[in-house]
Amino acid sequence: YCNFFAAIIFSMNKTALIFGHSSGLGHEITKTMLEDGYQVVGISRRESEISSTSLINIKADLENKEQIDEVVDKIKTNHQQFDVLIFAAGTLTAHAIDNLDYVEMERLFKVNTFAPMAIESALLPEIKSNGADIVNITTIALYNFYPAFAEYSATKAAIAKFTEHLQKELFDTPSRVIDFCPSGFTSNIYKDMTGDKVNRDESLQMKSSDLAKLILYTLKLPKRIEITKILINRKPV
Repeated sequence: YCNFFAAIIFSMNKTALIFGHSSGLGHEITKTMLEDGYQVVGISRRESEISSTSLINIKADLENKEQIDEVVDKIKTNHQQFDVLIFAAGTLTAHAIDNLDYVEMERLFKVNTFAPMAIESALLPEIKSNGADIVNITTIALYNFYPAFAEYSATKAAIAKFTEHLQKELFDTPSRVIDFCPSGFTSNIYKDMTGDKVNRDESLQMKSSDLAKLILYTLKLPKRIEITKILINRKPV
């Protein structure tokens, strides 16, 4: 009987697929959604430090096509019922534009662009059947100029365009597609970046927890409201 009622309770809760859930913004989104009663299936290279019976960790390197295929198969087999897919995984490199690095560009495009495109394409039947929402995290760098970030900005510009195509594809369905474009927020992405290191004062950045709350608020709006693009600037105060 306990298992029966637990299954009923589980089925009543919403489920979120969160890519890049173990650190940075993805970590804060995971915390926020768990606190709101979501079941979370998190996909990252390492397990989250969050301890919750409502969190399922799937370890995968999103730079690796075979592991992406395995993740898609696991979702289709074990977690095919979900309400939102959030792609918060990402990596960063920096080089002067006359000194771009092919290997780093390839890695950036694999994680920041190819992975979300491949995953969201493969899961499109489930997204449609569930009426699931999609949130792709891009960047305000699409609209502002940041020296040495040409490679990173290009990867995000590509996924932003793909997000527009998803919006058109899913327009006549309950699924909403959101391009979430924040400026600087607290993260370890600068600490882990490659190429020309950029020192950044994390105390001056927006709090990832605040952005996570904004995403949850947006998802709670009535289904007839689709906010297609959210631009968030960081104030210098």
